[in-house]
Amino acid sequence: MHIENLKVFCDLVESQSFSRAAKLNNITQSAVSQQLRSIEDQLHCTIVDRSQKQFRLTTEGDLFYRASKDVLRRMDQLRADIQGVQNVISGSLHVVTVNSIGLHELPPFLKKFLHAYPLVNLRLEYRRSPQVYDEVEQNIADIGLVAFPQKSR
Repeated sequence: MHIENLKVFCDLVESQSFSRAAKLNNITQSAVSQQLRSIEDQLHCTIVDRSQKQFRLTTEGDLFYRASKDVLRRMDQLRADIQGVQNVISGSLHVVTVNSIGLHELPPFLKKFLHAYPLVNLRLEYRRSPQVYDEVEQNIADIGLVAFPQKSR
C-alpha cells in the first residue's frame, strides 16, 4: 500500500465524494474507486458501506481512517524534519580583517549572520593587511577582508 493511497482515502472520507477526492488528487473517479477496492482487498474487509446512498465508513473503515491520518501526519513531520536537517548550516568560520572594517563596517552584518546561522562557530580576528593575505593564502583563515585590496590570485 502506498502513501498516496492513504491520502486519496482520507480525502474521500473528508469530502464524502468520489468525484471530489478524484479532483483533489488529480486522478479519475474510477481511480479513486479502484484504490478503495485495492485497500479493501488488502485488508480483507469492507471499509466504506456502499449499501446506502449516503457515504458511511464501516467500523473497520473508521479505524483505518484514523490510522491513515496518523501515518500522513507523521510523514509530513518526517519530511519537515528532513528538510530542516538538510538546511542546517553549522561548522566553523574563521574570518580575518583589518581593524577599520572589523570595527566599523562588519558588526551589523555579523549580527545578521549569527542570527541566521546560530550553529556556526564564527572566529573573527584583526590583522594588518599583509597578514590577512598570508592567512587566507595559507588556508589559516576562510575569509579575509581588507580596506584597499591588492590585485592577486
